[in-house]
Amino acid sequence: SNLSVSDICWQVGLQDVSYFSALFKRYCGISPLKYRRAVRGKLFATETSTVNR
Repeated sequence: SNLSVSDICWQVGLQDVSYFSALFKRYCGISPLKYRRAVRGKLFATETSTVNR
């Protein structure tokens, strides 16, 4: 998603971004920002390997 963490927080019905981030980290094992970077890195790697074939 290109939404900010704040926007995602509000869309799921929470108003405290710190609380959302703590919940996210508890359930996913990493912060929302690290998760986003990891997913984007995988998408970039997939796109790059597809183009190089």
